[in-house]
Amino acid sequence: SESMGGTSKKTSEMKTIYTYTDAGWDFFGETTNGTNDYWTINSYNNYGYPYLNELWVGIDDESNLPEEIILLQNYPNPFNPVTTIKFSLPKSGQVKLTVYNSSGQLVQKLIDKKYSTGIHKTLFKAEDINSGMYFYLLEVDDDVKECRKMLFLK
Repeated sequence: SESMGGTSKKTSEMKTIYTYTDAGWDFFGETTNGTNDYWTINSYNNYGYPYLNELWVGIDDESNLPEEIILLQNYPNPFNPVTTIKFSLPKSGQVKLTVYNSSGQLVQKLIDKKYSTGIHKTLFKAEDINSGMYFYLLEVDDDVKECRKMLFLK
């Protein structure tokens, strides 16, 4: 019956990207509010409500810093229609994360920006692609670091 402020929203409005972009939130795939892509919204995850697209998973002190660049296996794998890809960086750097099909053709550029030291994650949404084996490649400071494979099943 009472609110500490703000405007009340219906459930349908809470599951609509424009509710948030009009308020200045920066979502994956839109550039009106910047290109940092902090938030994602889709009907597959979080019951259709917005959630953080990428997280810097806490680094409490320097003893917890990653010691090397690591590209983890996507989860879930096999997946349909969305999977999470995590990687760690021992120091900040320009990160590129790309997805290729089994013929070596570029399918999607997931990341191309500077990241700080830590553990990071992003989502790969398999929209408009066929079932099959795909490869994701991590490059840091224009040097190929790791490549892993993932299986998309419709």
